Amino acid sequence: MMPLLQRQKRDAVIAELTRFIRRHAASPSQRRLLEICLLRLRRDCCQDEPLLFMELPLAVHAAAGGSADSAIRIAAACSLVFIGADVLDDLADGDSRPEWAGSSAGEITLAAATYLSSLAPMAIAELELPCQTKADLHITLASGLLHMASGQHDDLNTTSCIESITPKFIEQAVIGKSGQEFKMFCALAAQAAGASSEASDHYGTMGLAIGVGGQLASDCFELLEDPEARDLRHGTWTLPLAMHRSRLSEGERPAFEQLVDRARSNEDARTVLRDNIRNSGALRMTVFTVETYRQQALRELDAARPAAEARTAIHNLINTLSFFKSC
Repeated sequence: MMPLLQRQKRDAVIAELTRFIRRHAASPSQRRLLEICLLRLRRDCCQDEPLLFMELPLAVHAAAGGSADSAIRIAAACSLVFIGADVLDDLADGDSRPEWAGSSAGEITLAAATYLSSLAPMAIAELELPCQTKADLHITLASGLLHMASGQHDDLNTTSCIESITPKFIEQAVIGKSGQEFKMFCALAAQAAGASSEASDHYGTMGLAIGVGGQLASDCFELLEDPEARDLRHGTWTLPLAMHRSRLSEGERPAFEQLVDRARSNEDARTVLRDNIRNSGALRMTVFTVETYRQQALRELDAARPAAEARTAIHNLINTLSFFKSC
């Protein structure tokens, strides 16, 4: 069961987001569109699983000596970015969420763009911080969004030329997309709390490792356990698939590529594909890649020298990435 304090912090971030949107929406119709994006977040906040995009900035801000009220506002700003990017990602993947029933693709795109281009920068502008600090935060935000866009472009290309889809290419796409997103979140939280540039860099690098490890772990779950098989249905090549393909001979690869293609719409093909991944070294290699990023995140956390209580909170979040339950 979710601890009461964790639930209270989530509720506080959602309340801040709701007030922020109601205060700044330029029209009733825009307000309705922007509030639709919060529906999924409200559902996610009721689940016991950690919400790293929200709880990591809260923990980093506390570790760097920031106040509780300021932490809620910076977590809200990070959540605005996450929501906007998540909506665009759903559009790119063709995922249809129930809250968007009756809305056009243009409206959904507009909502996501508004979150990223208007709401997130405005949330940072309203932080009660020195002007130079806010200027630095805006640079961190802009740079992070630029790197995320590049990573998303690489991610879109994972369904194009099969010969270019190597484990290194997949990993670099995840670094550019999820890694840079969480690097930005942690850097924003540290900078807003007044951390030194050295500490902010360590927290940022820690966030990148968490973002990459978390996405790779999520990809393993979607490939092997998710009943909706979203990545397979979309024809997305994730690291376990690329690892398996790289271990095959040139003559074996066409048959595997055809199996991946059939798995988009055929459940029997998905079962065969999943068995292949489980029984080969591809899954084991992906698991150890995730563990490598987890260990990197722990090293960067120690280098940032956080306060003891906050260190424990971040340490626990990092350990949610581990496939090794004894860790």
